[in-house]
Amino acid sequence: MIARDLRVSVRSVQRWRHAWVEGDPRALRSSGPASLPRWSEEQFAQLERVKTGRTFADGSPPPPGGGCRSARARSSRG
Repeated sequence: MIARDLRVSVRSVQRWRHAWVEGDPRALRSSGPASLPRWSEEQFAQLERVKTGRTFADGSPPPPGGGCRSARARSSRG
């Protein structure tokens, strides 16, 4: 099903088809996102830094080795 593949409502697909049948290809152009992003550009940038491991949320760099102890090191703690 087209709507499911595109992750849109069935009604949206119906509107697109109607516009196509009526011969108005301009109606098929994107009008942009339905709403504005809830996050600021700085918040998106901070998320990207955290995701890529370049920095922690507080801005500090990750420790050498990623800061994760191995399973062996954890199990040696008694």
